[in-house]
Amino acid sequence: MRRQAWVAAISTVVSAVLGLTWLGLFAVQPLLGFEDTDDPALGVAFVRAHPQVFALTGLALVVMAIALTISVASISEDNFVGSQRWPVTATTAAGLGAAVCFLVFGAMRVGASGPLLHIAGLSTEWGETVYLVVQIAGVQGVLPAGLLGLALWATGVSLLGLARRALPVVICVLGVVPALHVLVRLLGSSGLLPDGAWFILAASIPGTMLWCLALGFALVVRALRGTSTARERRPGRSGSESHP
Repeated sequence: MRRQAWVAAISTVVSAVLGLTWLGLFAVQPLLGFEDTDDPALGVAFVRAHPQVFALTGLALVVMAIALTISVASISEDNFVGSQRWPVTATTAAGLGAAVCFLVFGAMRVGASGPLLHIAGLSTEWGETVYLVVQIAGVQGVLPAGLLGLALWATGVSLLGLARRALPVVICVLGVVPALHVLVRLLGSSGLLPDGAWFILAASIPGTMLWCLALGFALVVRALRGTSTARERRPGRSGSESHP
């Protein structure tokens, strides 16, 4: 069980750090003067000027997806054993679905930069079409699905942790941040929110990543306490055994 606790803790921290790294890399494109990321001409120019940044955003997501898969499975097994099964199963499914979406989008970015530049060298219009395919299928398709799945998982973990008293209360309360992402995403797609609500949605993305990081640190503290307790309980550590 101690090993399981450490696996859950480390994988959660790694996935959160990589998620924040991806966000930083993703913001590089507009910061470097390529503001409209949906403009295929600007997009191809960015990939031509900074192919390593375009590929690194994908690599960060691929490794994040692997770490998130381990985190989701380990947390469910280590923290919610004995809980009613369907909430745990539904929460786990949301997290694993998010990992799949991140993996797909990351693989698209990693594999697209070389072929995109090659095709753009043959025809500018073809290169822009390839960029649009990656942009629509990735940024407008699987990426929002992955972020929604991650927010659903974080919300579910917060509710289960609060109900089972399996996680610190502050972590569970901070689960309101990913819950806001879910709420705004669902209501926004129904046209029930004003246009300004996009700011809440945008802010909830790094907020959800930071929640994952806070969860990871909480799990690290728990694993450290478990290791310390286990050492104290080893035979030969008690006073009666030390003084025959």
